[in-house]
This record gives sequence, C-alpha cells and structure tokens, in this order.
Amino acid sequence: MNADGSDRQLINVSHHDGESWGLEVIQEKGTFLTCGDDNMIYEFSIKDKKMVREGKVWTFDMMG
Repeated sequence: MNADGSDRQLINVSHHDGESWGLEVIQEKGTFLTCGDDNMIYEFSIKDKKMVREGKVWTFDMMG
C-alpha cells in the first residue's frame, strides 16, 4: 500500500474465527479449498499464495 492508502492488496483471508473445518487439495489446478462454520468456501493458489475464488454454501431451503 502506498502512503496515501492507494494500491491496497488483500494479503490474508480466513474464516469467521480463524478455524478451517475442511480442506481439499486440487492437484491438477495447483489450488486448495477450505471451508468453515461461516458457510464460506475459499480457493487458494498454492504457487501464488493468494485467494483465487470464494463462495458461500447454501441450499434452496435456506431461501424461504
């Protein structure tokens, strides 16, 4: 980050209270997935050491 606050970069992503309840390595893509009790799924690049995708776990019965 620059002194004026521009050029910010996300350097850390974690679950609600820092716990990860699930872990899956996807060797073909060079990534891994984590999930936690916050209903979030994160995919991280092993090589780049950064989050590449995120999503939320939900079901249709949660919509009503």
